[in-house]
Amino acid sequence: MPYSRRMSTRYPGCLIVLIDQSASMAQPIAGNPGLSRAAALAQAVDLLLDELVDRCVKDESLPVMPWCDVAVLGYGGHGVRSMLAGDGFVSTAKLDELGAPTGADATGPRLQATRRWITPLADGNTPMAEAVARAHDLAARWIGGHPDSFPPVVLNITDGQANTGDPAAHAARLTALGTRDGGVLLFNLHLSGDTSAMVEFPSAPPQLGDPFATHLFGMSSVIPDPMVETSQFPLRPGARGFVFNGGATSLTRFFMWGTPFAAAGP
Repeated sequence: MPYSRRMSTRYPGCLIVLIDQSASMAQPIAGNPGLSRAAALAQAVDLLLDELVDRCVKDESLPVMPWCDVAVLGYGGHGVRSMLAGDGFVSTAKLDELGAPTGADATGPRLQATRRWITPLADGNTPMAEAVARAHDLAARWIGGHPDSFPPVVLNITDGQANTGDPAAHAARLTALGTRDGGVLLFNLHLSGDTSAMVEFPSAPPQLGDPFATHLFGMSSVIPDPMVETSQFPLRPGARGFVFNGGATSLTRFFMWGTPFAAAGP
């Protein structure tokens, strides 16, 4: 069955997160007017990475295992650049070393990350096409060394339309890649200050009169059956990994479900 490989030292997973850091990300996020979209996004990514590191612990007496390779790319007025060490992937073992403690209480429901990796940033334009192209190059290189692993999962979070070129062609090249366990998955989340027309995981293009919504939907992968079975959401056949007009709550839910690494441990 495709999309069934579990993370391990022999078959590590691969997660690539693309973060919109354009000027509009300084605006408030829906559901929490006192929080900027950039800050909400940074918190959500930190929580995802925190959970991922925790899932890569075989035993509390042992160090974090290198069961997943992670890249986080921010795109904005600075171009496209890594938010972690180096210019490519770091393993979950290295990720654990890079995280700065936040002092958050790790007991009970996880509402806040106990480590911090991402600094909020909002500046300049939205070079999404360049970010997706970089994700393609990273994924292609990673697949070459891990042909039997679960395929790379790419999460793209944005609040505005790409304005340095059309990312659709790069998205098609990206999702044409794959391992023996399945094709690369690209999921897209659109943030806004208004959730009145929020759409989560549709199986058909949303009828919102917004060409950008249709464009992002077309770039988003169909959610594989094994991930549908473990989903927190009632998904229709053909549902895609796409959220439009999401807010603070939608952002956290998207991250916690949007990767098989967060949904289930190795």
